[in-house]
Amino acid sequence: MVGKTNKTEVIYVQTIHPPLDELGLVEAHHKLVAEHIQWSHVGILIDQNIGKQCSTLITLLQTDRVVAVFRLCLGSPEETLTAIRLFISDKTAPIIFRACQGQFFSQEQIQSLEDIDSLWKKAEAQSIELGISKELDQIEKIFFKGPESGRGKGFSKDTKTTVYIEAHGRCMFEGCGANLTMDETTGYEGNYAYLAHNVASSENGPRGIVVMSDHLSDDPSNILLLCDKHHRLVDKIAAIDYPANRLSRMRADFCTTVSRLLNGLSYEPVPALSISWPVQRASIAAPSNIQINQSMAKMKWRMDSTGLMDISDNDNFLKTMSPDQLHSLWPKIICQAGREHVINLPV
Repeated sequence: MVGKTNKTEVIYVQTIHPPLDELGLVEAHHKLVAEHIQWSHVGILIDQNIGKQCSTLITLLQTDRVVAVFRLCLGSPEETLTAIRLFISDKTAPIIFRACQGQFFSQEQIQSLEDIDSLWKKAEAQSIELGISKELDQIEKIFFKGPESGRGKGFSKDTKTTVYIEAHGRCMFEGCGANLTMDETTGYEGNYAYLAHNVASSENGPRGIVVMSDHLSDDPSNILLLCDKHHRLVDKIAAIDYPANRLSRMRADFCTTVSRLLNGLSYEPVPALSISWPVQRASIAAPSNIQINQSMAKMKWRMDSTGLMDISDNDNFLKTMSPDQLHSLWPKIICQAGREHVINLPV
């Protein structure tokens, strides 16, 4: 914010000053901000959530970019929700809640809009929308009560199935990939996997986040398939080294790597063009997808997602030509179609 006036600094990064502690101050700040900035959504961003000790920032967002930030310290959940709602023009729009687990906001970070925007983006995997019907209760927990005891929902059958399919029976911990369907020492087959939450299902758990834990407790994207060793590592032995955001990145990297490797098993996708011309002046039907793929398989190709592109369908002018004329013409038709409809057509 070098070179900007103090007034301008307050508009964009109010957090360089103490939190707003009166509703009247919030109303004045809203009026000031609205004169200079446009935003589409409002977010709440918290840092490490241990007990009731966490920093809470209110972000104003244009799409998903932080354009302004401020802090609140009001006397009640009702006042706090009223203050946040002042900044939401669409009264049906939800408040976006994110958590930077495993990180404490430094004094320097909350004085830089660029740093706050970076923190907001890093917390993308730990993000939910506050339920409008439950906003007051959720605001009370975030700003006043902190985490509660008790666990969220258990794993549903559908969630278990989704996670097992995405993991392909392998440990998702970075660099492990152990086969969890067999004991390699004895050869016994079975289920040797453990399901582990990125954000703990208990707000008081090793990776618990107030409000968010219950919301994500049965969400497949918040669950890892792990071997016993790595399950104990992230939950018991070195929980502090594996905050939710690190586990979320680990899960995403695993799924990306598996998808890339499995895609390597398929034939190369290439475009398929349909150029039909009459035989003895009789129209010829286009081949079926099965016939096309059977032919392409001989060359270790498969039809790409575009599907069959119909370039010529027994056009009438072709029916007037002799076989010799057709045989001399069709290579030109194919080459022209390739230039017009396909980039990098395989030779």
